[in-house]
Amino acid sequence: MSNHISIHKAEFHNVFYLNSEENEDLLDVILSTGTFIYPLKDKGSYYLYDIENEKLLSKHANVREFILPENIEIVSFTGVSVEDTIQINIPNAINTLIFEGGDLMSLQMGQTKQGDALWKKVINFINLYKFVTTVEERLVIENELRHIYNHKVQDNVPDFGLSKLIEWVDESNITELTIGWTYVSDSDFNLLSKLKQLENLSIMYCYNDNIKCLPKNLVTLKIFGTTIQNLSEINLNLPHIISLDLEGNTINSLDNLVELPSGLEDLILSKNLIQNFNISELPKKLEGLDLSHNLINNEFFDQNSVHENLKVLILSENPLVITSSILHAILERFPNLEYLELLGNKTDGVPVEFLGNTEAKNCLPNVQFFLEDIDYKHNGNELIVPSSNTLTDYVEVVWTQELLPLKVILSDLQYVFSTYFIKMPSFVQYQNGLSCMVDHDNCEIFIKLNEVNKEVLFRVQSNKPETVALYFYKYINEVNRLIALNSHLNIIPSIESSDSCEFLNEFHSKVFKLDYKIKKKPVLKLSGTNIEVLINNRTIEEKENRDEEAFGIQGKQVGVEYENINAIAFVIVSGKSAYPFVINKSNVINALYLDKGREDYYYLILRTALEKETYINGITSEYLNSSRLEEVAVFIDDNIKKKVSCFINTNFFHAKDNTLTALDSKFPILAEAYLKEIKMDNGKYCEFRITDRSIELKYVI
Repeated sequence: MSNHISIHKAEFHNVFYLNSEENEDLLDVILSTGTFIYPLKDKGSYYLYDIENEKLLSKHANVREFILPENIEIVSFTGVSVEDTIQINIPNAINTLIFEGGDLMSLQMGQTKQGDALWKKVINFINLYKFVTTVEERLVIENELRHIYNHKVQDNVPDFGLSKLIEWVDESNITELTIGWTYVSDSDFNLLSKLKQLENLSIMYCYNDNIKCLPKNLVTLKIFGTTIQNLSEINLNLPHIISLDLEGNTINSLDNLVELPSGLEDLILSKNLIQNFNISELPKKLEGLDLSHNLINNEFFDQNSVHENLKVLILSENPLVITSSILHAILERFPNLEYLELLGNKTDGVPVEFLGNTEAKNCLPNVQFFLEDIDYKHNGNELIVPSSNTLTDYVEVVWTQELLPLKVILSDLQYVFSTYFIKMPSFVQYQNGLSCMVDHDNCEIFIKLNEVNKEVLFRVQSNKPETVALYFYKYINEVNRLIALNSHLNIIPSIESSDSCEFLNEFHSKVFKLDYKIKKKPVLKLSGTNIEVLINNRTIEEKENRDEEAFGIQGKQVGVEYENINAIAFVIVSGKSAYPFVINKSNVINALYLDKGREDYYYLILRTALEKETYINGITSEYLNSSRLEEVAVFIDDNIKKKVSCFINTNFFHAKDNTLTALDSKFPILAEAYLKEIKMDNGKYCEFRITDRSIELKYVI
């Protein structure tokens, strides 16, 4: 006879035809069970089924007719009401009870029209998981479910009588309990907390996130299918707990990680929304940690904390990019690992085969083999880039950005360049960079990181400009690639060179898209660490009654030519003209001289289709990152036939119903006095009217 007997509705027998592999994803099983169709002869009947031997023992229309064998230890109920369950005589040998509601929720909530509609909405959302392709889509579903669970279910579900089941368990020898697909009320949780003999508890789809009461003597706890977002939402004051499984929830914050029971040995957090936490806050005795299917990225390892006791780490299916330095960081943060999973992550510089496969998931031996010849140790000193009286030809490139994760970048740079320079006796790694003297070419190479200025410096110097160029070309792309990879930003670096190496400035301009020009004027240019964009190439035209002394002479530039890219509000492009609008003293303006009573405005003449394309390529360059302008269509006179292209700074504006609309009610300030009417290519004048937070374009009649 089997050790495990199931009593279930015939309608739920499909699940026993599925040959589920060990560790198969629970959510996949839940969502796929209904796709397998088998002949159903006994609809409405109940089965007594031997799970271990896969044998149907008997069937009845009345579940109370079943008599359980005396020597079984595990009994499961699926689709059986509480009233029927508690009428069955439970042998004393049974220590494990699995109670799964099956269709009980739909039957109970279907008793009222409002409850039925709410339940159908819940089922719709749960089944939408099959079609989720982005984190954003998942968040929408889970926010809706969270609102339903916390504010609507309790008012629309009749009493299940679950309290009677819990009282029944309290009078038995059951030490392991699973409750799933059943509404567990606050009072039910309160009763559960009083089960002193209970050691193992699993709660799956309880449709209630208020899990504040749990049995104090639990050794293992599993909670699945809630919309809990913070670890602190669960009362984990469980002094005897050694295994905590929180897979398949919506946890994004491990806010009270430090308060987890000190004796915890296994922590499963897969299929949540976790991006970061402090490794030092993990319980000291923790041996196993599952973070698969989360949002862990490379920045997670930009911390110095070490966990000495962890033996099993699962990081599969995260937005990690596995580089040699990340592998090194994993082993450095968790030095006593015996098992590591990294399947489903991207790689860069590490063969994907080293991450293992579905039959051999533990990639730790591969990782150790891959890293065994790499020396990450530095000499403990800080790198100071020296000036040289003999190596006077040089080029120096500096990437500066507040968000640079310098420790991660340094780790990657040191690994990659150690593979290039490892045979060079003068190669030295420092706590803030590296250097190498290439004696046979009389050339020095430096890479230095500055934490204060948030910058990465790459310098090549020699006594011959052609030698400088050789090593500059060889490594500039690698340095830039590793910075972009770890910062997720495309940064335009500044460049400085000796006169002899100025030809490399032109190369730099082409690489970083600074070679776009309109009438010999670059569309983008560097001013220190700032990027400026061309906004005006208007010149003075002689006009009657114009005071030349005050306003210049014919052909002279009118107004400023460039503006910081972060101060661009939007640019209207129509025909062979571009009309920039900037943020000046918190106001959106296009006027050149507000205080002189003139109507001049920022204006660019784009003489050819190529110049127009060049300008658009400049203001939408990937190297502008969050300041990159985005093309939208806006209508003049709210007429689709009068559509013009507009390139907006999405930090300040969006195009709502094809009308420019500010995102913030207070900044920037919109005032018609600062918006001068512009002359379009068709000869018509366009003015601007402010309505609430929107700028409407109107032809002047």
